[in-house]
Amino acid sequence: PSEVLSTLVELSPVTEDRDRTALLQQLIEREALASTALSAGVALPHPRTPSDDFTDLPLVVIAMLEQPVDWLALDGELVHTAILLLNPTPQEHLQVLSRLALVLRNDKVISALRERQSATDIFNLIDSLEPSANG
Repeated sequence: PSEVLSTLVELSPVTEDRDRTALLQQLIEREALASTALSAGVALPHPRTPSDDFTDLPLVVIAMLEQPVDWLALDGELVHTAILLLNPTPQEHLQVLSRLALVLRNDKVISALRERQSATDIFNLIDSLEPSANG
């Protein structure tokens, strides 16, 4: 996973004034505590402590891996998608995490990620799962 984490940090849209080296170190330290791999081939790497050192707004970066990676998932499945979570506060982190956990329980979302569908298709699918504003 460390190579994937390094690439995620390199490609993430954090501004240039942020310390990417410290971010990578925090991601590696978090993985050392316990794998962030969920089931169904998805991992949710994130720093141990949300911080505005890296971002002022919640960031979610989805990476579809060229080769599946052994991320020590409890179900033993190789990870095909890593979703980097960067949040400035613990409250925002929990909100994003709970929403993602719900979305990632949907078989259509997992299939879309596994099949490497376009970002537009994936975001449209996720939007369709959001509760309607009208009730």
